[in-house]
Amino acid sequence: MAFDVAQQLSERRFKLLDELRIIGLSESAQQKLGVFLLGLCPDRGRRGSGTRIHLPGAKQDDLAQMLGVSRETTNRLLSFLGKSNILAWKRGTLVIRNWSALKKLAGFREVGAK
Repeated sequence: MAFDVAQQLSERRFKLLDELRIIGLSESAQQKLGVFLLGLCPDRGRRGSGTRIHLPGAKQDDLAQMLGVSRETTNRLLSFLGKSNILAWKRGTLVIRNWSALKKLAGFREVGAK
């Protein structure tokens, strides 16, 4: 049982490091946001459009800090994605409407992809 726990912790650690590396090495704020959003949902679109991701109490400031970009940039990107019908952001809830467009935004690099 201890071995299984250690293995699960190790897998989670490597997944987190992979996500951080990808976000940190992304070339643009747009790509960072795309990669980050793909990483939030473990099934990455298998549930279809309209996937809801709840981030209770999260604000655009929080998202900007996680991505290492300004709040203005985050606001501009979320606005663009909303107008493009890729996602919606309201009061700490993201609704991903178009997974293929989000993957394209992220540069076709899903977190954990080999």
